[in-house]
Amino acid sequence: YIWASITGERYRDGPTLLKVLLLHINPSTKVQTLAFQSKIKSARITAHDGDVTKLLSFMESVRLSALHVGKTITDYELHLFEALLDVTVKNEEFRNFVQRKRDDWETGVDPMTYKAIIDAAKVKYNNLVSREFEDGTNAWTRSQAKGDKLMALTTQV
Repeated sequence: YIWASITGERYRDGPTLLKVLLLHINPSTKVQTLAFQSKIKSARITAHDGDVTKLLSFMESVRLSALHVGKTITDYELHLFEALLDVTVKNEEFRNFVQRKRDDWETGVDPMTYKAIIDAAKVKYNNLVSREFEDGTNAWTRSQAKGDKLMALTTQV
């Protein structure tokens, strides 16, 4: 771009040219938004070593990355619940807790924000992990192992 000053002097404006170029070569915003949405929708606890805090940190980093480029994740709270209720999570106490929170959120009894959902899930998960038994397991891993054993027995029959 070449600009002319009030005096008629002409000069090149690099920053304006760069901005115009970036606007023209920037990938479709729909594609970019769909990529963020896809990462959020497919997030599952099993992909994060069964660690709820890792899952939630991943989902938050995707949400923040989207915000950084001016995009928002639609239905973020719903996607949080779906990820936390992953069918591979065999800890019934955790699943029941999250399901009750989701029921309250869906019915409007407790219009939780995404931050409240994340905080509640982290507290419950950390409490389960902290509850240790004499055999060295904790309430999270013991329930997961019991679910795996039940799945194996069901498959055998």
